[in-house]
Amino acid sequence: MKISIIIPCYNEISTIENIIREVQSTDSTFDIIIVDDFSTDGTRILLQEIQSELKFSLLLHEFIVSKLKFDPYSSHLRIEH
Repeated sequence: MKISIIIPCYNEISTIENIIREVQSTDSTFDIIIVDDFSTDGTRILLQEIQSELKFSLLLHEFIVSKLKFDPYSSHLRIEH
């Protein structure tokens, strides 16, 4: 069985590289998937720069997905401001 670790992040430029290295330092074999929720502090750029060295998958949202909310009554997503 293959295991994937999903690490969501938003404006984590000062911590994300250390987090990835810490997760990789364990003895387990797994894939790491980083999901950036439209960071504006340079996290996205840093992740793109270190991706090939640290060998993780990267998903970059084009807007802040964490602000999306599901409305069960209308079956639509709405954005909270």
